[in-house]
Amino acid sequence: MTLKDSKHLNKEKQAALERLKGFVSGTDLQTFVLSGFAGTGKTTLVKFLAQYCREQKIPFTLLASTGRAAKVLSKKSGFNAITVHRLIYSIETSELDEASKTKKIKFKLNLNNNPEDMVYLIDESSMISDKPLSQPALTLFGTGSLLEDIFTYIDKRKIIFVGDNAQLPPVNAKMCPALDTKYLSDKFKIKTTSVNLKEVMRYSEDDCISKNAQDLVRIIHSENYNSRLSIRVTGFNYTKVYSLDMIMIEEYVKAFKKFGYDGCIFLTLSNKLASIINTQVRSLLYNNTPDALVPEEVLMVQQNNYMLDIANGEHIKILGITGNEKQRAGLTFVPVKFEIKSLIGSRTLEALLIKDYLFLQQSKLSNEAEFKLTLDFIMRMKKKGIDPKRNSEDFRDMLLSDPYINAIRARYGYAVTCHKAQGGEWQHVYIILERGLWHPGDISFKFKWLYTAITRSEKNLYFMENYAIN
Repeated sequence: MTLKDSKHLNKEKQAALERLKGFVSGTDLQTFVLSGFAGTGKTTLVKFLAQYCREQKIPFTLLASTGRAAKVLSKKSGFNAITVHRLIYSIETSELDEASKTKKIKFKLNLNNNPEDMVYLIDESSMISDKPLSQPALTLFGTGSLLEDIFTYIDKRKIIFVGDNAQLPPVNAKMCPALDTKYLSDKFKIKTTSVNLKEVMRYSEDDCISKNAQDLVRIIHSENYNSRLSIRVTGFNYTKVYSLDMIMIEEYVKAFKKFGYDGCIFLTLSNKLASIINTQVRSLLYNNTPDALVPEEVLMVQQNNYMLDIANGEHIKILGITGNEKQRAGLTFVPVKFEIKSLIGSRTLEALLIKDYLFLQQSKLSNEAEFKLTLDFIMRMKKKGIDPKRNSEDFRDMLLSDPYINAIRARYGYAVTCHKAQGGEWQHVYIILERGLWHPGDISFKFKWLYTAITRSEKNLYFMENYAIN
């Protein structure tokens, strides 16, 4: 589609596009919030707006909150998109706390040398947090508040937040601050405007995804959380319910063999269940192999890797094992050759991968493991005459290029948590509703979780039998 095709948009979308054009072309407003639930055409408008900016020679930068979301935005818009973290932060220090036996890494906020008329657009803005984690973070980005750092970085430049405030909010939050115009205006003292899209474009009116998404949106927006969690599948096409989890997993494996990791995904609430399903999937895919990694293995990256330019949430495919396993600091490292897809094709890279990470049933390595790995690095640097205090620049450069410190942290990528899947879309989505959904402290959580899960699908939904599904 080109900008000329925007004339075929419906009235709601045309009006929204004109508002966006006016915003980037020169108003005294600094912030624009473009919201709307799944399928309302937000990304289509982003594509047309990017084309308009290019034609009008207005500098713009497309961003997303996760690596997966950036990849989806790049593919759909035709313009390169990167993560917010990659743009605004760079590593400053890495230090050990001997008392607590923890490693702490601090990322500084970059200077912004872009033109004053640069326009920033951030997709999947529902995931942008405005407060630090409740517990002290071992990795600190800027002030700890991503939203505050974004406004500090852009200064007086314009920014557009795009997202769906019915999706899961940031961790430890009950709302999506970047999509709340009143919150933005009150806290940051900026002039803000917004458009909320309501008419669905992606799905037909009788589509299972659209129908259930709209029902969930009504509950979420009305805050009527005493309603029973319910998904209607009877009478809809492209939907199936399984009575046995093993049959569901077997069907997923068949779909995976046909469509690959870009075409299907298994979603869970917990890392524990994702780990169990990944084990079962691998058993079927690779004939009960005892090997932890095999060629064609699919992994999902769990942590940004600045040395390799790989973002948290991106899928990689193992092409082969390139050498013998290596032991260091109590961890096992595997040299691998792998492929990662991008807008302009795919990249083939070689690096070390932390084997222990593959089997974790929690979200990250223990503090003790990270501490030992960093202590090992410091000792190796001291043997080379590089002291972190006296040779800070040399130490930082080595930190950014050390193959062990920067080894890939990834897990099997067949089944992932819904949180990790945010920003992604697949043709075939398999969902299990776990008991934990009914016992959160936040009674809105199960509705937002389910809404986020089903809207990861572009067409087909598959569920494990549950009393909430009818």
